[in-house]
Amino acid sequence: MTDSLLSAPLRPALALYRDFVRGDPAAVAEVRGLFAADAACWLCAAPAGNDFGLYVTEDPVAPTTTAMIAPLCARCMSLPTLQRWNRIRKMVIATFPSVNPRNIRMIPMAALRRLPCPNG
Repeated sequence: MTDSLLSAPLRPALALYRDFVRGDPAAVAEVRGLFAADAACWLCAAPAGNDFGLYVTEDPVAPTTTAMIAPLCARCMSLPTLQRWNRIRKMVIATFPSVNPRNIRMIPMAALRRLPCPNG
């Protein structure tokens, strides 16, 4: 298994996530290129496989400039949203123990819709 947690500039990462969720072929190809074929799901450490979901949020270390990107396996993506977000919150607390749990933000798709679209 390879590392499954990446950092990237915040705005481009959120735009990539928005396009990935919408099914844009270029974004899907770019995301698949970010992670190796044997990448592990960030929540359960199972192989994410070829048809994985994506978790993107502000990096707790540098929340205004950096994003955290992690693959999630199909099983974790099929969890109810609140249960999945609860597991993500627990994982962020375990990964970044110095971060106040109240400062962990989950970014819903509604917030991503306000980002400007590069293609118009």
